[in-house]
Amino acid sequence: AFRPESRQLDFWIGDWDVTQTGAPAGVNASRSRIETVENGCVIAEFYETPLGYAGRSYNAYDANKKRWEQFWVDNVGGLHHYVGQARDGNMYYEAEFVPPGAATPAKARMTFFDQGKEQVRQLGEQSTDGGKTWTVTYDLTYRRRPAS
Repeated sequence: AFRPESRQLDFWIGDWDVTQTGAPAGVNASRSRIETVENGCVIAEFYETPLGYAGRSYNAYDANKKRWEQFWVDNVGGLHHYVGQARDGNMYYEAEFVPPGAATPAKARMTFFDQGKEQVRQLGEQSTDGGKTWTVTYDLTYRRRPAS
């Protein structure tokens, strides 16, 4: 059934140009389309870069576990599962994974910052020391595309 929590990521819905944070708008921009599906219970992302990389995610609120979950899959064999919480108008996801060539798991976190109607920032970070220190793996700015 539909729950109010399912609206917590609605700020991400839209058609976006995606660039490195700090880069000029439109330069080598990737495209991302975010829509609500399954009667408003799921946020679906469809992402592609100019160089042919593509992926999609499904985001949903799990009322039993009282948390958000994201499943990401892409065209190079990537498969990631995040869990998280909405706080202060933003979305905070975390995951554990084994980096290529590594023997021990690392931690990842991914934060979506609501920066107003026209912009969202997505920050990816990684820790290989159990969460003591974090390094930025990507920092992206989503700018709403003008209606065509």
